[in-house]
Amino acid sequence: MNTVAILISAFLLSVFALGAFIWSMRKGLFDTSPAAARVIFADEEAGHPEDPASARHGIVDRSREEADRSSAPVVFLFICCAMVWLLVASVAGLTASIKLHEPDLLASVPWLSFGRIRTIHLNAVAYGWAPMAGLGIAIFLLPRLLKTELMGGRWAVLGAALWNAGLIAGIGSIAAGISDGLEWLEIPWQVDILFVIGGAFVGFPLVLTLVNRKVDHLYVSVWYMGCALFWFPVLFLVA
Repeated sequence: MNTVAILISAFLLSVFALGAFIWSMRKGLFDTSPAAARVIFADEEAGHPEDPASARHGIVDRSREEADRSSAPVVFLFICCAMVWLLVASVAGLTASIKLHEPDLLASVPWLSFGRIRTIHLNAVAYGWAPMAGLGIAIFLLPRLLKTELMGGRWAVLGAALWNAGLIAGIGSIAAGISDGLEWLEIPWQVDILFVIGGAFVGFPLVLTLVNRKVDHLYVSVWYMGCALFWFPVLFLVA
């Protein structure tokens, strides 16, 4: 398929999607009432400004505290992993930057050559810091937005272990000169399997929490995070 056909297909698809959206709005398939936007608040919280100096209200914060208590250990693990990979990526990126000005620096060490250390930097950011931080935030937010305790948090811990093991193996492969040769997809596909399995394990508790939610309406942030968790493995497998 040539470029013109792809562009025309994308345009026609977008017009069809716009028409479907307008039709859905006219049929009342979307909830446009203000009550939908208040689903994330407690009954006594919406419409009342909070005094930051006042004591916390037990009724308002009960579901929030229960959600935070259930997700706190898992979130802490993911954020710690994100910080470690951010440090690794920063050191690798700084080394690559220095080698642009001093190409002979550490030239005798193969895994510190510019091509490898820059690739290590990119992958540590793309598959280390960003996913660990993003998933940690999702695990923190979803129970709060759904007013439900995190279900199956141990699966997320197992998923984080597999993901980090895969990333360590992938970066080790790149350092040894083993690569698939595609930017952002340099990690060998055999190692990528760990990412897919680990990501599925992380997503499983979030799906369980979504199924057992205590709210009827899904806040817009839940849709975005849910779609991201669904599309990542699909796009990653295709890539």
